[in-house]
Amino acid sequence: MTGKNPGRHGIFFFTEQIPGTYHNRYVNGSMRDGVPFWRVMDLEGRRVGVMNVPITYPAEPLNGFMIAGMDAPDAAAVGFAYPPTLVRDLEGTLGRFGDRGPISAAIGGEFLRGHYEAALQILLDRLETRTRWAEHLLREYALDVFAIVHTETDGVAHFFWKFMDPRHPDHAPDLARRYGDAILRVYRKADESVGRLIRAFGEDGLVVVLSDHGAGRISWRADPRLLLRTFLIETGMLATVGSRRGRPMPWRRRTVRRLYEWFNPRFSASLKARLRSRVPGLAARLKRGGLRDATRWTQTRAYVTSATAIYVNLRGREPQGIVEPGREYEEVRREIIRQLSAAVDPLTGERIVLGAYTREAIYEGPHLDGAPDITLELNPDAGVSGFQLGERRVLFPRLRPASPAEAMSGTHRPFGILVLAGPGVAPGASLERPALQDIAPTVLHVTECAVPSDVDGRVLLEAFAGDLRARPVRRTSIGLDERTVQAFSDVEAEQVEERLRALGYI
Repeated sequence: MTGKNPGRHGIFFFTEQIPGTYHNRYVNGSMRDGVPFWRVMDLEGRRVGVMNVPITYPAEPLNGFMIAGMDAPDAAAVGFAYPPTLVRDLEGTLGRFGDRGPISAAIGGEFLRGHYEAALQILLDRLETRTRWAEHLLREYALDVFAIVHTETDGVAHFFWKFMDPRHPDHAPDLARRYGDAILRVYRKADESVGRLIRAFGEDGLVVVLSDHGAGRISWRADPRLLLRTFLIETGMLATVGSRRGRPMPWRRRTVRRLYEWFNPRFSASLKARLRSRVPGLAARLKRGGLRDATRWTQTRAYVTSATAIYVNLRGREPQGIVEPGREYEEVRREIIRQLSAAVDPLTGERIVLGAYTREAIYEGPHLDGAPDITLELNPDAGVSGFQLGERRVLFPRLRPASPAEAMSGTHRPFGILVLAGPGVAPGASLERPALQDIAPTVLHVTECAVPSDVDGRVLLEAFAGDLRARPVRRTSIGLDERTVQAFSDVEAEQVEERLRALGYI
């Protein structure tokens, strides 16, 4: 959207750590630093439509329209769309989209309940309805650019991969006969949507189809967050309250957490809405009680915030930091990376971590301090059932999945796709390692708009022929957006958390 790496625009994940605390908050579009391509186009008089792009809540005023993405609490939230009455007007013409709104296809709850047919139908129905809404909008608005995200290809790969892949350890032939083509069916539906949107927009326009990542099998037998936390405990980097010699959190807290994770995705959306209305902030209160952090911070040097992020308990940054900045900080990071790089699955001998990176190795910019101290690339094929480091060996029991994250059989792969077609595209052109941050400047160049001079990305000139390739890239010194940081209320945060949990991301 911005043509910048996260170190410049400031958003690294669906959550960010609240400065000066050990607590996280969910991010939204107000926390973005940097001008997305549609804002540049808007300033240059172009008409733009944006639909279901992540991290676009609250919707921005445009010479066109915007419907926010998965960071919106729900379709009824103030700021979900611009113009403000857009969704209400569309529902009056086309009928209701459904309780979840035109945001995402969060199917984790249905999948945990074994409602595989219902989960697949939700994905297909959501694709169809979003496409129908988009067709209508393209007829109503004469747009120069239209951007839309279909999240269903992501969700189907996360949850249905084991039915397609005979190599997956949970592959069941009887279920594979019914759902082995689920991923193919969703991709076909997405491909059909692209064709319909091209026809609605006008077939003489440039088409860009991309994914921000690929997908593949994941064979993990344990929640990677539990594994990483236990790893830090066992290696003396993390201490827990009421534990001896760094053992995991007391059984009562583990039990409450397990029960919460089991029940939460199995409650219906309507029941959760009733609970929220009768007991505001229920989830937040549970976390402050039975789910509160069990870390002994005065003896902890590093801690885990997600499946791929490790932070150092740094003095002067964390409220109870004990690691001194400078030499000690670097030593702690090096030691964690060294030990994680040597850890293997005790049953398969596979490395658990393919790569462990310091933040400055992969990001740059004014928001570098917001990045994890160490970012991990996990080995999805490790079949992780625990870890072994030298003589130290930890095995986790194989439990029935309690959360969508534990039920996933597919996960992200680093490489996605990029397809360009239409006037000015050089057929068969060889692209020189295109990156996500190249998309915004390329789209701006194609639409004869200026490219902000502070972007990290480049215009993919080698994809084009004729004037598009020969025309000089025009630059602009447009400034950064102000980070307004409109934090969610407790109820809104619970709504966002419910969706991200059902997507398997938290």
